[in-house]
Amino acid sequence: MSNHKRRLERLERGRKGRGFTVIIVHPGETAEEAWQKNLAAHPESEKAKGRINIHVAGQDHPSGPPPPRPEPKESAKIPGPGPLQITR
Repeated sequence: MSNHKRRLERLERGRKGRGFTVIIVHPGETAEEAWQKNLAAHPESEKAKGRINIHVAGQDHPSGPPPPRPEPKESAKIPGPGPLQITR
């Protein structure tokens, strides 16, 4: 979680002078509600050229690594037509 917080803080710092504002949209909140809440806290955001909306996942979207990939079939592991045979 701290990695996400650092990235968000870096986005917030970088938005000054670039003309973009970062809006955090929490679960159960619309983008418009988040925009109005941001304007109340940061009135200078109204002059921004654009917005970056970041939607925070709720409890139904657990964070963590993706599920493991399935193992390939045995025939898919061997490249080419098959093993070579040496004859004399």
